[in-house]
Amino acid sequence: MWLIYLLFLIGGMYAPGIYAQRSDTISVSSPYVIPVHRSGTPPVPDPLPFRAIRVLDARFDTAKVGYMNIRYRLHPLTVKGGLSGGLSAHFQTAMGAKLSKSDTSTLLIVVRRLWLKDWHNAGTRENKIVHAGDKTFATRVNACLEIYRAQDTTYIPLFRLDSLFFFRAPLGRITEAALLEPFYAAIEKAGALPADRSRRMIGITEWNRHYEAARSLTCLTKAPPAKGIYRTYKDFVNNTPWDIPFTVERDNQTSHVMIEDGGRKTILRELWGYSDGKQVFIQSGFSFYRLKRTGDAFEFYGSEFLTHHFSGYDNSVNTGADLVVRALQYKNKHKEERRPLQIDMESGRPL
Repeated sequence: MWLIYLLFLIGGMYAPGIYAQRSDTISVSSPYVIPVHRSGTPPVPDPLPFRAIRVLDARFDTAKVGYMNIRYRLHPLTVKGGLSGGLSAHFQTAMGAKLSKSDTSTLLIVVRRLWLKDWHNAGTRENKIVHAGDKTFATRVNACLEIYRAQDTTYIPLFRLDSLFFFRAPLGRITEAALLEPFYAAIEKAGALPADRSRRMIGITEWNRHYEAARSLTCLTKAPPAKGIYRTYKDFVNNTPWDIPFTVERDNQTSHVMIEDGGRKTILRELWGYSDGKQVFIQSGFSFYRLKRTGDAFEFYGSEFLTHHFSGYDNSVNTGADLVVRALQYKNKHKEERRPLQIDMESGRPL
């Protein structure tokens, strides 16, 4: 009987995690298209002090707004009609009754960052080992929107919304609500702003230059990457790694970079990642994961933390079979939960 239990336990150790992939390549199925047809009008000022609402997608990766796991398959999240066209049409229709009939300006929402993902409250950058029983799955939206009042070829910067939005429901149940929430927050704030004619105005040439400069990163134009250690994200962006001999040592759940220091090998603990001269690897959690370029952004299939699974054996039993089970449980009590992660091109952190 104990042999059957042992085989079941070993099989469970290699069962697929939250996403059924084993390699470090993000393998995806067909896109999941978010339909934007939310009924009702959000609580925004009435009337809104502009004639139209327009959304402009200025993200590094405009192909998707995240991934969603459906029956252990990854589906890129896209927006019906595209993020710019679909949302512009939606807001113009949903808020048409509240838009000003006399004002001639347009509320312009420039999307710099927007990422939807399944999330649980146990995993943070400060808490890299979490307990399986503590996890409460929910939805997190990471958004950065820059808001302007546009008049012909002139733009007036109003504010920048850079926030995290949390929902208690899983992403699969609230994709549309999660997508729209940052935009509703921006529209509500913009509509409540008092008229201020002293705000600085910028022309279209300066406005275009601002967004073109944000995308002119060396890591997007120079290939292959130079070999070495990226002590900071800035080193990766500028392709200026620390040129020092190093090795990477790995075990089942962790890996670390070793450097030569006075003839002795030491572990380098503070670093962003490294390059072998062909590919780049980012540090996340307790290991390093290969970066893949998608559009003008970078993604990796990895983990931000290890999950601790409690042992379930009975301490009163001390048979030979039980000792084997204990050893296997102890060895595998910390497990990775890999998922697709995209890095924030401003900070270098996983979104």
